[in-house]
Amino acid sequence: MVYNFLRTARMQPIAVPLWYGCEVPGTDHGAIALRDGLEQRWLDGHFNKLLRRLEPPITIPVEDVPRARARLHQRDLVFLDAIDNANELLADAVDQTIKREHLPIVLGGDHALAMGSIAGAVRNAEKVGVLWIDTHPDINTPEGSLSGHIHGMPLAVALGTAADDLPRSSKLAGTVPMIQPDQIAYLGIRDIDLFEENTIKRRDIFARTMDEWNDDGIINGLEAALAHLMDAGVDAIHLSFDVDVLDPGIFPWNRHAVSGGTDDSRSESGAALSGIVDRIADPLDGFRGVESDARSHRDQHADGSASSRYRTRPTHAGPRLGVSLPPTWYTSIASP
Repeated sequence: MVYNFLRTARMQPIAVPLWYGCEVPGTDHGAIALRDGLEQRWLDGHFNKLLRRLEPPITIPVEDVPRARARLHQRDLVFLDAIDNANELLADAVDQTIKREHLPIVLGGDHALAMGSIAGAVRNAEKVGVLWIDTHPDINTPEGSLSGHIHGMPLAVALGTAADDLPRSSKLAGTVPMIQPDQIAYLGIRDIDLFEENTIKRRDIFARTMDEWNDDGIINGLEAALAHLMDAGVDAIHLSFDVDVLDPGIFPWNRHAVSGGTDDSRSESGAALSGIVDRIADPLDGFRGVESDARSHRDQHADGSASSRYRTRPTHAGPRLGVSLPPTWYTSIASP
């Protein structure tokens, strides 16, 4: 039976309050703000059809690392065990959610969570495509990374190139590698380490920088990325959206923000901000949240919501995609 999770499935929010991957305390608060704010936004907007599909949220426990704030930025993978433990729980939660034929919506927290969310998806499909909308390619290995931060390594884990240094995460799907290079499509990347650039070129990975994406047109670029994944023969797609793809002029609550992202002044950025995922299927616009610092936002907004301009709300504007999509979709959302 052809079953598109995006259009019809019950939706399972899974919050992952993880900050050890980016080593920026406060990123974990973004996951909780998104988890708590999602249902309330839909209640306030009277989006009853979507609310009927919304399951009670799951929160993945993240263990405390002793003296964590005194151990930042040491390039020693000191947080790896805590990240691996959280991702094992997340991979199982995503796996079980999909087996119930529900749509997992993973809310971060930092992008190290993608190791678990991709693994859970890979357990349930023959060939998962990864649509990665992000400022950063996140394809570093520990050896190649300038910072040593694990949130910059999830796609290296998925490709198996970090298996020697990150063996537990690399094996989460039950197969190494989880995916092949042609199963990745990047959109919006613009802060790219030399190691990552060389990897993308050497592995011939589909990529559009933010400038290239705007030159293509937001919808045309999205269609090209999806067409690439379909040509690769994927039977399911994992969508990963990092809020740092947004320009800091409109979303300043991200510690990894880089200028030149999508914003309201760009030619088709209204589509990018409120309708990218709407072009794929109606209900998913608004499930975004990796690596935002909700504490910074609360300094400016008393309600503690994720953003006053970037709300969890459905949109139905703009043209539909001209690409035939696979029947199954999985999503994860990160805040750095």
